[in-house]
Amino acid sequence: MFQFETVSPESLGIPSESILAFIEKEKAHSIEMHSLQVLRHGKRCFEGYWAPYHRDAAHILFSFSKSLTSTAIGFAEQEGILSLDEKLIDIFPDEAPENPSENLKKADLWSLLTMTCGHATEISGPDARLEGWIKMFLHHDFPFEPGTTFQYNTAGTNVLAAVLKKKTGLNVTEFLKPRLLDVIGIPPIECWKLPDGVEMGGAGMYLTPESMARFAQFVLNFGAWEGKQLLSRDWFERACAHQVETVSEVYKTDWREWMQGYGFQFWRCTWPGSFRADGAFGQFAVILPNEDAAIVVNSASNDANTLLIDLFDTIVPAMQDAPLPENDCALGALRNTEAALEIPVLWGIRNRDSERKYTEFSYKAAALLPSFAAIAGGAGVKAEDGGSLKALSFSFGESEVTVHIEEEGESFDVKASFAGKMLLQRFSGHEYALSARWAAADSLVIDTRCTMAATGTRLIFDFDDDGITIRTHSSIPAGPALLDSSSKDALRLLKA
Repeated sequence: MFQFETVSPESLGIPSESILAFIEKEKAHSIEMHSLQVLRHGKRCFEGYWAPYHRDAAHILFSFSKSLTSTAIGFAEQEGILSLDEKLIDIFPDEAPENPSENLKKADLWSLLTMTCGHATEISGPDARLEGWIKMFLHHDFPFEPGTTFQYNTAGTNVLAAVLKKKTGLNVTEFLKPRLLDVIGIPPIECWKLPDGVEMGGAGMYLTPESMARFAQFVLNFGAWEGKQLLSRDWFERACAHQVETVSEVYKTDWREWMQGYGFQFWRCTWPGSFRADGAFGQFAVILPNEDAAIVVNSASNDANTLLIDLFDTIVPAMQDAPLPENDCALGALRNTEAALEIPVLWGIRNRDSERKYTEFSYKAAALLPSFAAIAGGAGVKAEDGGSLKALSFSFGESEVTVHIEEEGESFDVKASFAGKMLLQRFSGHEYALSARWAAADSLVIDTRCTMAATGTRLIFDFDDDGITIRTHSSIPAGPALLDSSSKDALRLLKA
């Protein structure tokens, strides 16, 4: 099985200082990084993880998933399973309107791939996750001639996944498994499913950083892997090309890196010849064919445009055609930085009087509540099958607080550190890291990170004479729990 060889940046023509400069820029720009990998000439010269995120944690991809769905469509075209000029109303006649508009009649798979199906708006998020969502998509207004007007459209990518399943009986990840995943060493991919069983090919996949790097290398190879052409080079020459303009009368942005054009579910970038797979909050595989390089990122930021600009201001322009002299000092600094990366945690302030006072009580839900995982999870946490929170209580140790959770059907403990670090643990089927501090005599703060999620959640337990109110905040201002429908409003528990 192929393994990336780890080498010095200088051996690949990249100064170690340029990678350090990028890391420092993200810190200065308050961009929360989760992982960074730098690949060139089929080798890896940097692999860093900001604790508690780590190499083996499958991270939500959001719209990075679209590039994998596009790749599945490429394999299907290669095998003659479908053609890009097939019309949607021919594939889904039962879901189409009785009298389709002229524009809808022209909508085909090519227009779905390029986000130019003819919609002026996406179907609403709730509608896109209901039974009958394909019918809603086809009954949505098509004011533009397909192929003429870009409008970002996650539901359109989900329709591509539905087309594949209708023609093959397989979801996107199942279809890719023998053709791509098994061959390049990516384990089975977890993906959200829509109510009809179709995978959410537009936003629902999870990959480890290692798997992201393997996919990035496959794309950089334009479909080849270890000397074998798995998917035709022609597909990638089309998929990664500037197929359509992105700025349109309905899609407007002032973010530079989103104004460069679009291919088949890949964004074009400003750097000459480059393009990317792209997910919300900064899940990127930036592909640089002219440099034979790829940069893979997981992050959590509302300013992903700045992250990309920083890449194109630091690492990318520093790449040289030939190896550079080894720089032991700079490489040593880079490796030391690589080993010490972590998301900053505030030192835990103790309040012993409050701890003694509130240890005396247990608290029961005043109404039907979501599961603790749904409350504590971030954007991308799968907690839809969890039970409801029934009761909780607290105990305080030398350096941590333990929250005793009682839910419908199970009970478990959750631990948060007061020692300026995050305690890594598993509950409700997922891996979490938690830290704690007292914000006031009657307010305990627990910061949580689920390593499969993009964002974290700050839990604020406000104590009063009658019970507790739990408030939650995303680690990103206004960062929604995009795939979690559970309530994020204040939650109330009363003294037992």
